[in-house]
Amino acid sequence: MKINEINKFIKNQIEPKLNGYLVHKDLIYKVESSFFLKYYCIVSKGNEEDDIYASVAIQPLFVKSDFLYKTFGFNLTHRKKTKLFRTKTSELWDARKENLVESFNSICNSIIDQGEPFLKCISNSEDFYNYYKKDMKLVTSVFEAVAYSTVLYGTEKLQNLTIQSLIDFCSKQIDSDDDIVEIQIRQDALELLNANTTNNRINILKSWANETISHLKLPGISYFD
Repeated sequence: MKINEINKFIKNQIEPKLNGYLVHKDLIYKVESSFFLKYYCIVSKGNEEDDIYASVAIQPLFVKSDFLYKTFGFNLTHRKKTKLFRTKTSELWDARKENLVESFNSICNSIIDQGEPFLKCISNSEDFYNYYKKDMKLVTSVFEAVAYSTVLYGTEKLQNLTIQSLIDFCSKQIDSDDDIVEIQIRQDALELLNANTTNNRINILKSWANETISHLKLPGISYFD
């Protein structure tokens, strides 16, 4: 399927059943609590039986990025019919022309049943922090987003503790493999830590969010003043 075909099915079968979302190409998205992009992406790799997949994700705009990523999300699933009237859980949908209406109806159901509960449980920065803090020392990119989220709701003591912990974590990673990603994250975290006050830090996050918004080029997303 081409993106314009996916877009047509999204607008006809999915968008009317969701509130507050924008549609652009193969994306269904909205921004909540200013800093969090919530989206669904429907992708087709061909026109055969198992060629469509759909994902849901939250992307903190205050983390610099020039692309969408699914670090804070997952692929949607459905029950697929198999032989002998059995079903199995699958992340793939049928992209054959005669089955597209049924496939997109099923994707819509998975969005409502799986995606929306996930997105609704993270409605602000504190929710985001509480949901992902258990994973923050497993992956640097998760640690980065979780640490920065404290600026938007936490005390300066919590901010300082978490951001300094991120800096220390990155330093250990740099010592082991000289990773350029960790070097950049540590540099950004130091800038945030040295800003000293919550207001100054929020202004930095706004500037980073504007940078991300500029790169993503998604219609309808407003820049921060």
